[in-house]
Amino acid sequence: MSNTIDGKTVSEWMNQGLDNFDSGNFKAAVDCFEKALKLRPENSGIWNNLSVAYEQLGNYKKEVECCQQAVKFDSNDKDSWFNLGVGQGNLKNHEKAIEAYEKALELDPKDKDAWYNLGRSYRNMELYKEAIECFDKILKMDSNHLKAWKNTGFLYYELKEYNKAIEIYHKIVKLNPKESKVWYNLGLSYIYLGKNNKAIQYFEKTVELEPDHASAWNNIGLAYSNLGKRPKALEYFKKAIEIDPNNATALFNLAIGYKELGDLEKAIESCEKAFKIDPKDNEVKDYLKDLKKRAK
Repeated sequence: MSNTIDGKTVSEWMNQGLDNFDSGNFKAAVDCFEKALKLRPENSGIWNNLSVAYEQLGNYKKEVECCQQAVKFDSNDKDSWFNLGVGQGNLKNHEKAIEAYEKALELDPKDKDAWYNLGRSYRNMELYKEAIECFDKILKMDSNHLKAWKNTGFLYYELKEYNKAIEIYHKIVKLNPKESKVWYNLGLSYIYLGKNNKAIQYFEKTVELEPDHASAWNNIGLAYSNLGKRPKALEYFKKAIEIDPNNATALFNLAIGYKELGDLEKAIESCEKAFKIDPKDNEVKDYLKDLKKRAK
């Protein structure tokens, strides 16, 4: 077998491929890596680099095929197992992604990125407790790992363990006070616990950071409504609708508010707008039907 293709050695094709990759020319990088493989078809490192180039091109099937070749030729290459997990995840093959990340972690149990992606894979499969275990592994190694904290908070929220979620969300905003989504999730958690004044406090923090957050404005209104302050609630529903005229939830809440205040005409008007936006919402449909019956 010749040691060159077009006058270039394996190393030269590899280096040219890496240069092309670094400059964002991924198609040229693929061409270089494939030429290098013709000279060294059993080199796992080249297969691995080729897989990453294919990922950048959005060709996830080829990405996985290259990673499989890489681990075939070197089953102890943790980076190839990691990238195989990434590729399988890109293809939504989450079970296979988990298998690959577990292989990578057998080779390096302290790889935080592998633990993180393994946790995300479990999360994608709605195996929330398993996902939490993965993020806990990271946090034992790095107590300031913001993404691990954020995922853990989300998972406890999904498990309806709101007090635990709140505890974690407070840790996150200490690390980064500008996390508007976390302030919003704090508000949601307090809403579900029936602590409406607390919820308002955190939704207000959300809109301070993100003034166009229509859902936060809507939920401030919802919290005031829960407190029996319906005229005040309407102000916030209107603000949400001003930001997002197609916010069916805010329109429906506005309709409920008008109905409770005895203004059936405005209630029907708001409910009709909500139903027009989401005609498959049976709750809105039935509520509108009841409003029109009352108005007769």
